[in-house]
Amino acid sequence: MRSNLISYKAVMILWLIITFGGCNVRDERLQVGIIAPSTNHLPLLIALKEGLLSEPDLQIHRFASGWEANEALINGRIDLAIVPFTYAWQARSERKGVKIISFLERESDGIIVRREITTLEELHGKRVGLLRASTLDIFFHLLVDELEIKPEIIYFRTPTEMAAALTSGSVDALSFYVPPIFQFDERFQPLLWYSDYFPEHPCCDVMVFEKSLGSKRSQVESFLLAMEKSSEILQNDPEKGIVITMEHFGYNRQVAEMTLQHQKFITGLDEAGLLFQQKVAKKMAEMGYLRGEVDPAEVFYDIFEQQD
Repeated sequence: MRSNLISYKAVMILWLIITFGGCNVRDERLQVGIIAPSTNHLPLLIALKEGLLSEPDLQIHRFASGWEANEALINGRIDLAIVPFTYAWQARSERKGVKIISFLERESDGIIVRREITTLEELHGKRVGLLRASTLDIFFHLLVDELEIKPEIIYFRTPTEMAAALTSGSVDALSFYVPPIFQFDERFQPLLWYSDYFPEHPCCDVMVFEKSLGSKRSQVESFLLAMEKSSEILQNDPEKGIVITMEHFGYNRQVAEMTLQHQKFITGLDEAGLLFQQKVAKKMAEMGYLRGEVDPAEVFYDIFEQQD
């Protein structure tokens, strides 16, 4: 009995050390989630290279998809993440404690088609591949609503599946994003960029776990200021973005240059972006992607204007 008691106490002590000791170490740094294959976090890479942020001040968690990064965020395993904004609206419709504190990546997506398709009207009746409930899904539906055409929608689970389907001929077109949209062979071509219809529209935002606005407010503010400065660097010196895209992601110069031509980084919460996201959220609700009405005031949070 005494032996069992000692063993129990030892296990409890170890648990306390791991749980509370580990949390203390974790809480010292800002926990940042990124989608590793995506160039949507290019300003973060610039900020690290330019010394606007340093690794000792934050811990970067690399996820394979936006879904994984979002799950970590809504469950409080990370403090903030750079992910498509649709996740925030879905989370708030489920009463999850996350906020959008800044727009970041804009204009990074379009439609790629078989080369014989040359007009948008020709998409009527064609098979188009989408990722369900993604920005690429909603943007496409907003577009076809405006054009009054009805393609055959085919949903996929991953961008890799989508690319394979287009290459094999299972679909005729994809709603897709940079840089992968430039990596198809000569049988395919970009037909349209959503920026032609929705100029400077937000794609991926900086989302924060709501409790971190209290426990790590100054660190979150510092992170946003760094994103603002690094976004300005990208605007003023695109070559730095091209070089990092080549070095970090392994793309050649042509793909890197074309990516930066169709990808912008602008921080803040401007009125046009707010209205655009509300338009997207309305469409998401119509399509059954939201569990209820969402007040935009619950979604957006300007950390430099509001005090908790």
